[in-house]
Amino acid sequence: MTIAAGFRCSDGVLLCADSQLTIPQYLKMGEAKIISMAGIPHSPCFVYAGDVYFSKDSIHRLATVIGRSDTQVLTEAVRRKCRAIYREQAGGDRNTLELLLTLRRPPVAAIQLWHICGTAFHPVQDAICIGAGMDMMHALTTKLYRSSMTLREASYMAAYALSETKEYVDSVGKNSLIYLLFDSGKRAVVVHEEIQELERSFEKFWESSVSVLIQRERLDFIEGLGRLTNQLKEAYEKRVACDLYYLP
Repeated sequence: MTIAAGFRCSDGVLLCADSQLTIPQYLKMGEAKIISMAGIPHSPCFVYAGDVYFSKDSIHRLATVIGRSDTQVLTEAVRRKCRAIYREQAGGDRNTLELLLTLRRPPVAAIQLWHICGTAFHPVQDAICIGAGMDMMHALTTKLYRSSMTLREASYMAAYALSETKEYVDSVGKNSLIYLLFDSGKRAVVVHEEIQELERSFEKFWESSVSVLIQRERLDFIEGLGRLTNQLKEAYEKRVACDLYYLP
């Protein structure tokens, strides 16, 4: 189980996920759920939700097809492989493959975001959430997301939405992963320590917001508004200072 999401922005695509793998009533451990393969044709990047071993095996098989396919037949080749993976499973034990996938398909300059679910393979024009925390993540990002926002702006939104989803949804947790895939060809991740700083600033902001939202007394309201203003300034300064690590 997991939470994963993809957002089409003005300058590229953002992929994000938590990093907790859960075996119910037995084990929790951390593992990256975003798999970037920039070294093969079309530079696919995957993020998965569901059974880890099945998902990774399917990603390897899909990557092989992507690496061998010309741009003109790429999407149909991926679609056929999704159907083949689905058919190969025993009916009673069938896993449903669910992935987000980005592809570069020259001469189209913009990186493309795709959703795989079972035998379905379709493009995503704006935003999508998958996994156990999808409803929570969708609710948190619906009023914040704009397709005109930059990847930098979307990374702050993703950090906030992931932190809240990890807090309230069972089987979602550990470190947040945020990948920025630029149309220009650059790739970057938000550094883990920076995400933690953003998460702390969000928590302080909401603590200060409570007094403004519910106080009746004017003096308490004014004091709360002052604290909230300071937290907004601090959060802004942390966003401005937030560092990216550009991948080779």
